[in-house]
Amino acid sequence: MFPGISNWSSAFEQVALRYGGWFAPVRLFRLPAATFVYKQTACRVQCVRRRLGVPRKSTEIRIGWPLRALRLEIRGANAEAKNRGLRFAPVVEMEFGERKALKVVSNSAEAARRLISPGVRWQIDQLARMKPEHELWVTIDRGWLTITRSGYLRQPEPLDDFVRYSLELFDQFLLTMSDDIDFHDDVIATVEQTQCPVCSSDIEGEMVLCVRCKTPHCHDCWMYNGKCGMYACNETRFARVG
Repeated sequence: MFPGISNWSSAFEQVALRYGGWFAPVRLFRLPAATFVYKQTACRVQCVRRRLGVPRKSTEIRIGWPLRALRLEIRGANAEAKNRGLRFAPVVEMEFGERKALKVVSNSAEAARRLISPGVRWQIDQLARMKPEHELWVTIDRGWLTITRSGYLRQPEPLDDFVRYSLELFDQFLLTMSDDIDFHDDVIATVEQTQCPVCSSDIEGEMVLCVRCKTPHCHDCWMYNGKCGMYACNETRFARVG
């Protein structure tokens, strides 16, 4: 096997190992893929080659989504619609983005405005910053959240970043659906009645969030443990919560 092909397969193998899943290596008529479960939700990251549609060559991750009726697409303002079915009314369109305009199209104006929280906007901008010259699509359709970027990710580090940012985007989407969370411009979330995975008690003092899995911790417990208390996460960075 050529070294470049071997490295490509190795990148997906590392994703599978990190999240406790399985991977399929590159073959003559098959592109690499990794399948795993994240927070009891099925996920599959893969490289895709299409004869029709946009983009022709891409890397995407598909994550199970709880609301099958919702249809939504976020894309670059100049990018062609990836899901043409979203052109059916009723439709809401919004534009946002720090580096370039992003367009939101959905069949539910209320759901779209609630989903596009400050945390979601920030996370999508992180994905867009990875390779500004590549197009980005985020779609919710038929029970799946799909994040797609044009081009193949063949190296471990950019593929790991893409998967991590995508899972963090999924977390931020789910946070908007919780009645126990309030969003503000200067903080991502304030969570009530949560338990720290280190001490297994309700968090009453200063709270911090793991930047990888977004699990809340007591600040003192994080400093004592030195990393996230969730099994197999091992993240050492945290964010303070207001």
